[in-house]
Amino acid sequence: MLEFNSLTNRIKTLQGHEFESLALEVFELQFLSNEIYQEWCTSLGKTPKKVHRLEDIPFLPIEFFKSHSIKTGNWHAQAVF
Repeated sequence: MLEFNSLTNRIKTLQGHEFESLALEVFELQFLSNEIYQEWCTSLGKTPKKVHRLEDIPFLPIEFFKSHSIKTGNWHAQAVF
């Protein structure tokens, strides 16, 4: 299972050639941990089993950030814009 702390540490020491594989791991973690993102990706047919390239990772529409609370994990926002 993917962990936030492990990924955070790897991001801090990231080398350029590692970017795509790490981005795919972050996508999988977000997919598994964020219900809104998972629903969006599933509706597009973009699951971790089907996404193998950086270009295949779907972005949430900007409108979602206006109408949904988009966050992964259990934390309180320090500021809301």
